[in-house]
Amino acid sequence: MLAMDKQDYYTILGVSRTANKDAIRQAYKGKALQLHPDKNPNGADVFKIVVNAYQTLNDPIKRSAYDRELARNDRGFAHRPARPAAPSYAPRAAHPAPSHGAGGGGPSSRKPRYATDEQLFKDAYEQYKKNPFSGAPNADFRGAHSEGTFAEWFKKKQEELRKAEEVAKAKAEHAKNLEREEQRRAEEWREMQRRREEELEAEMYKAKEVRERERELLRREREEQAKAEQAAAQKARMEENAEVQRAQQAAVERHLRDLASQKRQLAEERQRLADERVQAAQVAEEQRHTRDAAQRRRERELADAVRRADDKVRVAQEQIAMQELEERAKAAERLQEEKRKRAEDERARDAELARERQRKEDEAAASMERRRANEEMGAQRKRVIAQMMSERRRHEEEVSAMRKETDRIEAEMKSKLEALRAAKSSGQTINLDEWKL
Repeated sequence: MLAMDKQDYYTILGVSRTANKDAIRQAYKGKALQLHPDKNPNGADVFKIVVNAYQTLNDPIKRSAYDRELARNDRGFAHRPARPAAPSYAPRAAHPAPSHGAGGGGPSSRKPRYATDEQLFKDAYEQYKKNPFSGAPNADFRGAHSEGTFAEWFKKKQEELRKAEEVAKAKAEHAKNLEREEQRRAEEWREMQRRREEELEAEMYKAKEVRERERELLRREREEQAKAEQAAAQKARMEENAEVQRAQQAAVERHLRDLASQKRQLAEERQRLADERVQAAQVAEEQRHTRDAAQRRRERELADAVRRADDKVRVAQEQIAMQELEERAKAAERLQEEKRKRAEDERARDAELARERQRKEDEAAASMERRRANEEMGAQRKRVIAQMMSERRRHEEEVSAMRKETDRIEAEMKSKLEALRAAKSSGQTINLDEWKL
């Protein structure tokens, strides 16, 4: 049974009682956009009422039942049992017909008039004797014909009561069905809200993990940068031995050659990718002019091309990873070599200081000359180191740019592959010009 005294679905949606389905649907869309929990978290309860109103008014059967209940509520007969109409021949003021369960679906609040079937029979018999339709005089009611007529009339009354009870039971069953349907929809809504909350929690957890990974990467980059600065500072203090400077200069030249080789490899890889794109464009241009009968062959070729592109992207990523590993290994070797040379330099410096203390007076001029030479070599070494660091930063920028370009190409190829698969599964005609990179 609907709570007619609390909710008016037409007023909730803001439509008239004669509105059609289109008007109800438009009103529901406006209310849903205004009160949806995504935009208005505090209006979840009101949104449920709006959804219930739309589901009731959009279903013709539910709307018909709701309109009937609304009409009863307007007339002031809600929740009251309907009483069967008295026959035209029965006196209306003396003995009204009893009501056993007949009505609008609910039990009567009034106490039953007849406690037993015998009292009901006696009252019906007295009413029948006073009825002029029976054809017998009021004072002398006897004869087989009169008794047969009363029996028929009494059966008719019983049949009317039985039908009224069946109607009441049917209405009560319909009200229970409506209530069960409402409960089922409420359960579905709660389940949907629960799933949505779980999805939101999962998304928030994923976003939190992404932020943690980004902070960890930033921390590692800062640590690597600090280590690189410490290494540069340590290198800046190594200014005394010419042999170390020559070794460092040779290492710088080897690193520059490695950088040049890597740059050539990157240029060749870019050129190869450009050639592949041009070749793919040519293949697409040729395939566009083929007939519909070659559609399956084009799909196979497209799948092979996508697979090859995936393989190339994977190979490029592996090459980048190998290059990074090689660079880290070379850096570690350089650090080990620098530590060893620094230790040797320290030992040599100690020996030199001992010798210098012995011949301090004799070699003052030579020491000044060596100092000037060392200063010149230190300045030259600083310029070489600065150039090397500049080349290294430029190389890192180029590697980062290539990595971003590779990631972008991979993401674009994946998105186009998904779109092609969706188009293929939906049976659409595939035009390869639209899917070129």
